Amino acid sequence: MTYSDIGFLFMLKRFGGIQRIVKSSDFKLAIIFASILAIICGYLSISRDIIFALSPILITVGAALVAVIITGLAIIVSTSDDDFIHLLTDIKIYENILFPFWLSAIISGASIVVNIISYIAISIVRPILIISVNAINLNNYIYTCLLWLSFLFTFYALFSIISLIENAIKYGLYRSEIIELSSTQLEGIEEIFD
Repeated sequence: MTYSDIGFLFMLKRFGGIQRIVKSSDFKLAIIFASILAIICGYLSISRDIIFALSPILITVGAALVAVIITGLAIIVSTSDDDFIHLLTDIKIYENILFPFWLSAIISGASIVVNIISYIAISIVRPILIISVNAINLNNYIYTCLLWLSFLFTFYALFSIISLIENAIKYGLYRSEIIELSSTQLEGIEEIFD
C-alpha cells in the first residue's frame, strides 16, 4: 500500500464511486429528512429565519463531528499493530476501514461550508436580493434551497458518523478473531467491513 492508495479519490473509486454513496441508506435517509423539513419551512415561509437560527448550531455540530471522526481514527490506529495492518492490507480490508473516515470528514467539512455560506447569504445578500415575480416570492425558494442543502449535509454527516461508529465497533469485535485466522481462512472476510 502506497500513499496514493490511501488518497480520497483512489479509495472512492475502490469503494464503488459516487454511485455507491448515492445508493446508500444513510444518504437516502438524509435526503428524505432534509426534504421534509425544507418543504415544511418553505411552505410556512420561515426558511430564512430557520437558517439564521440554526446555521451557527449546525456549524458547531459539523465541527464536533470532525472531532468524533479524528477520535475514532485515533482509536483504530492506536489499537492496530504493524502485523495486523499488513494482514488487513493483504486481504484488502484496510481500505474499507479507512474510507468511511475520509468520507465522513469530507461530508462534515462540506456541512460546515454549506452552513457558513447559507448564513452569509441570508445575512448579507438579503438586503440586496429582493426578487418577486408575479407575486411569487423567489427569495423564499432560494432560502428553502439553502436550508435543504444545510439539512442534507448535516443529516448525511450525522448518519455517516453512525456508520463510522458501527465500523469501529466491528473492527474491535473482529480484531481478535481475524488475528487468530490463518491466511487461507480469510477468503470472503472483506464483507465484514463492506
